[in-house]
This record gives sequence, structure tokens and C-alpha cells, in this order.
Amino acid sequence: MKPEENIALAPLTIFGVKSTARFYSAFRNEEEMAELIHWGERYPLWILGGGTNLLLTRDVEGLVLKNETVIMYMYGQERAKTGTSLCYTVSVAIGQAWRIFP
Repeated sequence: MKPEENIALAPLTIFGVKSTARFYSAFRNEEEMAELIHWGERYPLWILGGGTNLLLTRDVEGLVLKNETVIMYMYGQERAKTGTSLCYTVSVAIGQAWRIFP
């Protein structure tokens, strides 16, 4: 797996400020992430999640990896005596879309 070069990052952040990554790739699991980190070990590394808390003001001279893992764990739900669900404990990967939860 080899990253792409000179990729626009504006569409990946909420602010949409023009910036470019020297190298960019998305990963979907731990194996892909490890392979990409090994490939780019001589470059500065940036991990991008959903892009909602990132404001880029210049180009990124390094390797930008976008976390596209879909990991979600829902732990036992508590129920009232009536059978109504009271709460869930949820653990998700960074960058996960919250709208997928029931």
C-alpha cells in the first residue's frame, strides 16, 4: 500500500481551508495502518479522524493518514423494570459517524 502524493485536505476538514498533504492515504484496519506507518517512517506523521477539530493553515510536509476504521462496541444495556432501555455504553474509533447509533 503506497500513499498518494499532493492530495488536497480541505474536503477532509470542517473548515475547508486550502492545504495539501505531501503524502496521504486512508486506512481501514490495523494492518493497513502499520504498513503505511512503516512506509512513511522517515516523514512526519499526522493522523486525521473526522476533521471536525482540525484547522490547517498551511501544507503538510509529511504523511497524513485518515482513520476510516469502523469499530463500534455496544456494551450491555440497562433496563428498567418495565423493559425500557435506559442507557448504552458505547466505544467507537475516532472519526466514527455518530448518526449510525440507534
